[in-house]
Amino acid sequence: MEPTPEKYLNPFTDYGFKRLFGQEPSKDLLLDFLAELAKLSPQEYREYEDSVNNYRDIKNSIDWAEEKGRQKEKLDTAARLIEAGMDDPAIAAITLLDLEAIRALRKSMGR
Repeated sequence: MEPTPEKYLNPFTDYGFKRLFGQEPSKDLLLDFLAELAKLSPQEYREYEDSVNNYRDIKNSIDWAEEKGRQKEKLDTAARLIEAGMDDPAIAAITLLDLEAIRALRKSMGR
């Protein structure tokens, strides 16, 4: 299952930041943004950086967990297909797992 696209552009991602601030029509917006950052006290700037880093950490953790979930789903599907008697190349085509992963799974299942 593909992840649902976000409804709004996220300025904390590299793509979102570049889309918002990296094009000629948004030059004034970028300059205003940088001017606001320049007004921050050293403590406020550290808090801003901490906030951005915390967001990235959380986002990376969620992305990692989602990927692990997708991998587990593929392995669960492959296990059911092995139980159903399907051959490894067909399972690989369906699950998009490599043959080595399927063979290891089959071996761990004693099949």
